[in-house]
Amino acid sequence: MAVRLAEYLESGVYVRNTSAYDRAAFAQTLASTAAALPADDLDLLDRYLVQGVPTRVLAAERSVSARTVSRRIRALLHRISSPTYLFFLQSSETLPRRDRNIGYELFCRGASLRECAAKLDITVHRVRTARQRILTMARVARNKGVAA
Repeated sequence: MAVRLAEYLESGVYVRNTSAYDRAAFAQTLASTAAALPADDLDLLDRYLVQGVPTRVLAAERSVSARTVSRRIRALLHRISSPTYLFFLQSSETLPRRDRNIGYELFCRGASLRECAAKLDITVHRVRTARQRILTMARVARNKGVAA
């Protein structure tokens, strides 16, 4: 599943009105980062982008509206192309274990602060401070030219 998605993203056919270089760079970024998504999100992108399943069919399978599925797909593509997500993937090994777990929940899964705190059994304050620490590191790295 992830291999088919990576091949499709590398083809660049889903990106319109951009230069070939931009398409290739965007596709390479998406292909390398999409694998960090949870399995259900990866499956949704695979079925929509690679297999060409219409949103209304995906919506019927999930018992939600087609608009909800469209928004979910758009949010996933926006998330995996964000500089903060990319920074987290590049530098997650250097983070302390707790910050890495918090970052995964927030940036990869897209969980809210409260959901993350409940899942990891920590306070919302600790989640918020860890998120702020990661965002600050991402901003500093971006200003130094380390992250895209």
